Amino acid sequence: MRSAASKVYQAWKAVVAALAAKRRDVLERLYTGRKRLREGKAVSEADWVIAFMPSTRLREVAKALSEVYGVEVYYVTEVALSLHEYQYNGPDREGVFSRYRSDGHAAKDIEHVAAHVEKYASLIGKA
Repeated sequence: MRSAASKVYQAWKAVVAALAAKRRDVLERLYTGRKRLREGKAVSEADWVIAFMPSTRLREVAKALSEVYGVEVYYVTEVALSLHEYQYNGPDREGVFSRYRSDGHAAKDIEHVAAHVEKYASLIGKA
C-alpha cells in the first residue's frame, strides 16, 4: 500500500508540474527570482520550480493554480501530500506519525488521487 501511495503521489506531482507549465504566467508572479543550476547557468525560479516541483513548493504552487483550474487542485494536493507522509510512516493507530490509522483509509485516498490524476492528465493531453 505504501508503494501505491508513493506512485500516486509522484503522478499527482507530475500533473501539478504539467498544469504549472501550461500556466507559467501564474508561477512567474509567485516566483520572481532566479536559480543557479550546478553547471552555473541561471534560470528563472518559476522554470526551476516547474522542472523540479519540490515537495516543499507543491502546496503553494497548487494554491496559485487553484485560481485558474479550481480549488480541487489544491484539495487533491493536500491529500497527495498526506499520502506522501504515509509512504514514509505507514499507518498509525494513534494518529501521531501518520494521518492514516489503517491501510484501508489510505487505499481510499490513493484511489481518489488516482482518479484525479486520470482526469487532469486527459485535460492536459487535450490542449
